[in-house]
Amino acid sequence: MRKRLAVVGAASILLGLVMIEVTLRVLWKPPQFFGPGAYAEYTAEERNRGLVGPQQLGKACLRQPPRAWNYHPYFGFQSRVIDAACARAHFASGRLRVIYLGGSVMINAGAPNALTTIDFYAMSEVPGLVSLNLAESGARSTNELIRLLLEVVPLRPDVVVFLDGYNEFNAIRYGGQAEEDYYWAAGVEELVHRPYTHYLHALADKVRLFELVLYRTGLVRSTRLARPRLSEVPRAAEYYLERTEQSQRVCDSYGIRCVFMLQPYLYAKEARSPTEQSTANYFSRARPQGAQILNKGYQYIRTHAAARGLHLVDLSRRPEPETLFFDECHLNKRGNAIVGRRIAEEFHRPAVPPGK
Repeated sequence: MRKRLAVVGAASILLGLVMIEVTLRVLWKPPQFFGPGAYAEYTAEERNRGLVGPQQLGKACLRQPPRAWNYHPYFGFQSRVIDAACARAHFASGRLRVIYLGGSVMINAGAPNALTTIDFYAMSEVPGLVSLNLAESGARSTNELIRLLLEVVPLRPDVVVFLDGYNEFNAIRYGGQAEEDYYWAAGVEELVHRPYTHYLHALADKVRLFELVLYRTGLVRSTRLARPRLSEVPRAAEYYLERTEQSQRVCDSYGIRCVFMLQPYLYAKEARSPTEQSTANYFSRARPQGAQILNKGYQYIRTHAAARGLHLVDLSRRPEPETLFFDECHLNKRGNAIVGRRIAEEFHRPAVPPGK
């Protein structure tokens, strides 16, 4: 009798745990920001992920590093290794040689193929433009300054476009320091100094109940939960201004025209569509103080850039009522078109003298 009760009790507990897990998976399911519905306005050609992009985008000159996920001490997350000989030959085929630097917005995260990328829209406006996109997911001005010195300058481009802003504040949104990049703050540091957390993360990834018990209760501290540092905003903004200033000096020294742009982000949009407002509401709950950090950081940059002699093209405040964003910062084809065409306008403008 006791044995039967023990079996029934164990089965009941197991069934209860399964029911809790199923409930958590149903109720605790984040929205699919890059789901099929997000591409309703894309043509069949634009949705075709197998479509080979125009050669002008220079993808043939980039290859994957040996490991699929590679954290580089200079570049942060690294997914692109340059074939310098290929890049030089690629640049020889055009009249205007452009290199793009930035984070995941600049690598066109969410674009099914090249036809809806920032690069493509800019190229379509400027005959003879050839480009190489060296942006990396999570990259910020510090990573880009290093890449500018080590890999961009030797290629002697005519123009380098920096699209930044959001990633400058991503580390402090996850409890990191102002000088750290997002990937270090959000997981790499933890795995380096507390490698056992890898196994806890693996459990939490597989079973939502473990995530609830381990992390949501605070039993185990983890960067899986955003713990923002609002007080670090001015320092993070200063790091951006300092690195951008240094990049400008490098560009001036080598006769390269550098265009620095503050990228759009959802919370600065003046007229949000219903879809964007729903997205903003979700992230306000999921990432406390995220909007405040970005708004405060961007405002600091705007206020202090001129005093440092920096000319920044501010794309952050968008008036369009249509949906431009997939999530907090990644742009759909309409948003990419706005940025790409604005970049093309810069190519037609006279260069701003240093210090102006």
